[in-house]
Amino acid sequence: MMNPSGQDMGRWAVAEHNAKTGEKLQFSKVVRGQQQVVAGMNYMLDVETMEPSRFYEAFVFDPLTSSHEKRQLKDFKPLLG
Repeated sequence: MMNPSGQDMGRWAVAEHNAKTGEKLQFSKVVRGQQQVVAGMNYMLDVETMEPSRFYEAFVFDPLTSSHEKRQLKDFKPLLG
């Protein structure tokens, strides 16, 4: 998931989280990710932020382009450990 589209999805997830919470996390990179084909695409991403450097797990649903649904950030939480 180190490809540009995976990195873009991680950047979008951090921006969406910030918009919902008022936090000001800065995207660094996606360090690991998986995709699952559904009625669109599910992305499970481990995202690194900077200053301070932290890791988060993001779950994004990106619907089919023909769908009237919008991309959704389903979950965004700190990774423990």
